[in-house]
Amino acid sequence: MRARAAHTLLRHKAILSAMDAAKKMGKTIQTARAALIDLKGLGIVHDIAGDGKERLYVYSQLIEILEKGTEVIGY
Repeated sequence: MRARAAHTLLRHKAILSAMDAAKKMGKTIQTARAALIDLKGLGIVHDIAGDGKERLYVYSQLIEILEKGTEVIGY
């Protein structure tokens, strides 16, 4: 259940910290971090910066979708 709540948040905001997730989920930072780590284990998110509660997690698939069609065309 905790991972589902974090996944729902990430669908609206592709980059999220455990602190942000905790506030929006109404849970502790530890619970939010555990949810994000669960999603990381499933390959849904990856961490990009920071440590502990300030570590940033990115919703990989959403970023991939947003990047489609933005590749630089070589001449």
